[in-house]
Amino acid sequence: EKIAQLRTADECRGLMTNAERLGNEEVHRLAFQRLCVLAGEAEEIDDEREREFAQVLAAHEELLSQKNGRKTKATRLRAKYKAKGLNACLADWPAAPDTTANLETLAQHGLGAFTGDYLIVKHADEFDTKIVAAATKRLKKHDIDLPEQTAPETEDEPETVADKKAAG
Repeated sequence: EKIAQLRTADECRGLMTNAERLGNEEVHRLAFQRLCVLAGEAEEIDDEREREFAQVLAAHEELLSQKNGRKTKATRLRAKYKAKGLNACLADWPAAPDTTANLETLAQHGLGAFTGDYLIVKHADEFDTKIVAAATKRLKKHDIDLPEQTAPETEDEPETVADKKAAG
């Protein structure tokens, strides 16, 4: 309940610091999650995918900042997003041969919903099937629960990745 009352990234970071100091991983995870959600809300983005990407970007930048010991922006990622757009930016991630440290860290802390791969699977109708398959494979490799897809239902196509597997 207290976590839902956090209104700024700094409040979230303060709680994360205290939780880490006290060894409370659950509170740390929830505060990190809240920080990412606030980032999506702060942008006042109407489009769901764009808002979710803002949350993924916040998670990515927060992990970079923790790694570097100072506030760090994902300048290359932001530039790619600005130049190529959301889909092109996301599509490159599952094609990478190696798993990123950020994906591993988010998976270990139960924050897989803040990965680009998760967004690709969730919005599978926006991406090539090979990209969706690669993202699904990476999520499964890291024991991240697959999202429900937001693709519109049709009689010819199964609704979820699980349905697609069951269908053949």
